[in-house]
Amino acid sequence: MQEHGIVAQVNASIGRLALRVADGSYVLAEQLDTQPLRTGQELSGEMAAVGTETFTDRQSAARYGVFVVAYGLSREAVEQELR
Repeated sequence: MQEHGIVAQVNASIGRLALRVADGSYVLAEQLDTQPLRTGQELSGEMAAVGTETFTDRQSAARYGVFVVAYGLSREAVEQELR
């Protein structure tokens, strides 16, 4: 199911990001391409499944390859993973 999320945190040095989705939970993903992502960016895609996905920027239509590591996480959990 397509959802949208807002990039809440990015740790470019380890290639991971966290997105906040509509229910307030977080998605943890690893970026597979080199296009830079920024905090506040709104992305859409399959965010409730683990594995390789393509997220699309809702404003620019740019596409980003990611590997969804986990979903349904708390803010504290993603902060710990992105340290």
